[in-house]
Amino acid sequence: MKSGLVCAVAALSMAFCIPGSAEKPAYPLTVHVESSDYSVSCNPNSMCYGLQKISVTIDGKKYILASEDAAVVTGIGQYLAYVLKNGDYPARIVEDETNVAGEYHRVIELQTTPGAARRYTVVGEGAN
Repeated sequence: MKSGLVCAVAALSMAFCIPGSAEKPAYPLTVHVESSDYSVSCNPNSMCYGLQKISVTIDGKKYILASEDAAVVTGIGQYLAYVLKNGDYPARIVEDETNVAGEYHRVIELQTTPGAARRYTVVGEGAN
């Protein structure tokens, strides 16, 4: 019985030493933010919507991402426009679907500060 326990403990400890068995990082991508823009558009009913768009590079390819949580502003009131600072951010893909026409829908989560993240949808793709 003791030898079985010793073997089990040895096998378990070896699993932690095998190369490639390390945990994957929570945010494996690096997104380089090149510019950030906040715009407001209003419909005829005076409902206004704010949307943050960022121009980024991921693995050498350019994209435009839009924030998922657009702010709603009623009437002609004040609103706070937030933009994201340029620089590198850890990121991960949280949704990735492709349809039969080859078009895709992708949502990327950026870790903006330790413990805080924002989700963005890919709304544009550029040349390399």
